[in-house]
Amino acid sequence: MSLAMCTYKNYVLEPEPDVVYIKDSNNEQVEVSIKTEEELEETIKKVLEENIMYSNDIDNIINTDKSKDNNKTKENDRKTEKEIIDKYKSRFYSMQGSYSSKISSMVATAKKEYYGIPEDERTSSAKVKIGLKYYDKARALEKECDSKVDGLLNSMEKELVDNNYSTKTIELIKNYYKNQKSSQKQLYMSQIK
Repeated sequence: MSLAMCTYKNYVLEPEPDVVYIKDSNNEQVEVSIKTEEELEETIKKVLEENIMYSNDIDNIINTDKSKDNNKTKENDRKTEKEIIDKYKSRFYSMQGSYSSKISSMVATAKKEYYGIPEDERTSSAKVKIGLKYYDKARALEKECDSKVDGLLNSMEKELVDNNYSTKTIELIKNYYKNQKSSQKQLYMSQIK
C-alpha cells in the first residue's frame, strides 16, 4: 500500500474519535465522545444543570450584600445561559444541515458523472480520478464550513463570557462537530467503494 493510501486511509477512513471531559453525578471527570445530536443535547442539559447549581451558589454569596431592587434589574436584562446556547445551537444545526446537503449533492454528482461514462471505461482509475476531483471540492467545502463554525463558536463564547457563563458547551459542540465530520466522511467513502 502506498504512503498516500496509508495517510488517506488513516485520516479519512479511520480518524481518531474526539473526546471531551465532563463531571458525572459523583462530581468526577469522565471522558465523553459525542456522536449524535441526542447525545449532544443530553450532555448540554447536564452541563446546564451543573452550571445552574454552581451559579446559584455564587449568586447567593455575591448578592447577600446587594439590594434586591438593583439585583432584579440586572437579572431581567441578562440573557440566561440556556437562551444563549439555544440561539447558537440553532444556528449551528442550520449550518450543519446546509453543508451536509451540499456534500450529499456533491456525492450524487460524482456518482452521476461516474455512471455517465461508458461502462467499459468505468475502471478503478476512472473512479479514482473522479473521486479525487470531488474530494478536493469537498475538502474546500469542509474548510469553509470549519471557518464558519469557528466564527459561530467564537461569537457564542464571547456572549457566554460577557454574561459570566461557562464555555463548556463550546467544547461539547466542537466534540460533536468533529465526530459528525468523521462519521460523514466514513459514510461517503463507503459509498464510493
